[in-house]
Amino acid sequence: MTVERRKGGVELDGALVGPGEIALVEDGSRMVAILASGVAVCLWAPQEKIAAMAHFMEPRTTDKHSCFARFGNVAVPEVVRLVRAEVPQGKLEAQLFGGAQEYPGDRRGPDNVAMAEKVLAAREIEISSRDVGGTKGRKVLFDGKSGQVAILKVHKLREEDWI
Repeated sequence: MTVERRKGGVELDGALVGPGEIALVEDGSRMVAILASGVAVCLWAPQEKIAAMAHFMEPRTTDKHSCFARFGNVAVPEVVRLVRAEVPQGKLEAQLFGGAQEYPGDRRGPDNVAMAEKVLAAREIEISSRDVGGTKGRKVLFDGKSGQVAILKVHKLREEDWI
């Protein structure tokens, strides 16, 4: 007996947005993030078809000399600023992913999620979709043309996942 497998027609590839990075696309490109306790904030302006992703690893920094996108209190305001520079008044959709607990008692994931929620709420940006928490890592594919996201949950992230 032969089994035919249906293909969804969507390749799971795109530009990797690594930890501490922010990307903005205006050409419909795809963005990919590999997450454990880190969080990806995906913003999409549906009318203009502008998409952006921030991938951060730690909730906050108070050191003004280490204001890098590795920290949520830096990355999330910056990704919003970048999109708002292109879309000053238009509607923005936010999606939030990651924030897994890597080991019992680990607070980084939940704290990262809370930081993203806090910053987005302060800027009155509603989170339309989320897949956060738990103990599994995630591979996230964000389509800049449609604003759609595909999530693959994994038991264990491997070093080659970031290549």
